[in-house]
Amino acid sequence: MIKLILYKNRMNILEGCYEKEDLFWAIPILILGAILGVSIINKEKGKFQEVKVEKAVKGELKEYLSTNGKIESKESKEYFGIQGKVKKVNVKVGQNIKKGEVLVVYYALDLASNVKQAQLQYSNALLQNRELISQRQEILNNKKEIDESIKALEKSSNPQDLLKIQSLKEKKASLINISDEKIKQSENSVELAKIAVDVAKENLKNSKSQIVAESDGVVTSLNVKEGAMDSGAQPLLEVQNIKDLQVVISLNKYDVSKVKLGQKVLINSGNSEYKGKISFIDPIAKEVISGAGKETSLKVKADILDKTENLKIGFDVDLDILVSETKNALKIPSEAIKIDKKGSSYVYLVKNGKTAERKIKVGIQSDLETEILEGLKLSEKVILNPKESIKNGTLVKESLEEK
Repeated sequence: MIKLILYKNRMNILEGCYEKEDLFWAIPILILGAILGVSIINKEKGKFQEVKVEKAVKGELKEYLSTNGKIESKESKEYFGIQGKVKKVNVKVGQNIKKGEVLVVYYALDLASNVKQAQLQYSNALLQNRELISQRQEILNNKKEIDESIKALEKSSNPQDLLKIQSLKEKKASLINISDEKIKQSENSVELAKIAVDVAKENLKNSKSQIVAESDGVVTSLNVKEGAMDSGAQPLLEVQNIKDLQVVISLNKYDVSKVKLGQKVLINSGNSEYKGKISFIDPIAKEVISGAGKETSLKVKADILDKTENLKIGFDVDLDILVSETKNALKIPSEAIKIDKKGSSYVYLVKNGKTAERKIKVGIQSDLETEILEGLKLSEKVILNPKESIKNGTLVKESLEEK
């Protein structure tokens, strides 16, 4: 029927005339052909997966170690008291002080009498030692005389002399020796007494009845009251410089290997950002017991290079330590990289409408991008966030997005 109509239409065209009934049959046939064509196109399109791709490019790349720390003063001084009664406290917490300012005053102690007492004890110990040595020598001399008398009497045959020998031996046995240990104990007593004299003299020389500020700063803690007795064992107050600040960081064994002296640091507190640099790395790690158990960490300090009026000692801050950077890295978005069970990195490239799996070696990483050391060339296209359905050889249709 269709062939007949087409033939008839062709004849009408040749004859230069059109009939209405021919148009009636031709229009539905054209519509049906269009539907079939669209269906074929859609079926062919369904074989492809649409993917987003990005080209490998060269450019600057910076890798940061993100952590946190606590604000501390670079200049902090704890002042210990002296044994005695506190007479007056001249400062309070939050007060600004100057170097040389008197902070705490004590009632004066009579340290001269302590020196005199120590000297007397030393003199007595010395006399006792000398007397003990003299007694020992006297006993040794007596024994020697007795031995000589016995030796002379032994040559005699007089019975009376034999009785004298027995008496001399009994006298010798009654003499008690003074041992070397006893002499040594006496000498030790003399030495201890001498040390006590030296300490008393040193205390007198360094005696003070007040505590004086050694530098400018602000009183941040105070643990002393007027009229209280001070043992000198605990710090009375702390003075800190609140303008010259630093950040103290604790790093684990995995992160500390990335940190070196002089590295740049970005310090974030609230809505403000400050520049800094790593200034100190503790030579040994320390173990700290917390609620989560034992933790071993290494202390690292960062100087704050900008003005710090809005920073407060004791507050926590966030830090980004610049651990590595390169000016001309071959890089791709990190979201394109996948890792297999062996820990190897790979990406999917788009080649002639198909995916190609490619092993890669990565370098430094920023928040969004990763340096590619091996496996990719400049301008090669990688698939972003490849789905699980993407395999090697999958048909894809790329949708390139500009960065």
